[in-house]
Amino acid sequence: AATPAILIQGQTSQLIAQPAGFSYQWTPSTWLNSSVIPNPISTPQADISYTVTATDGECSATASVALKVVEF
Repeated sequence: AATPAILIQGQTSQLIAQPAGFSYQWTPSTWLNSSVIPNPISTPQADISYTVTATDGECSATASVALKVVEF
């Protein structure tokens, strides 16, 4: 998930992955403050889709979120 998912260029959006206790990898890492935390901040300059992989030992799961950037 992302809050907000639609934003004005220059604004930030927090990406949200759950639950806690997993290892996370966000791709691409473009415009993220960190690609290995569950809830990074993105400051996108254009529309972008992120994929997160959550890993706990041998098990893993992936999810995607899209951010839409509009001009003010």
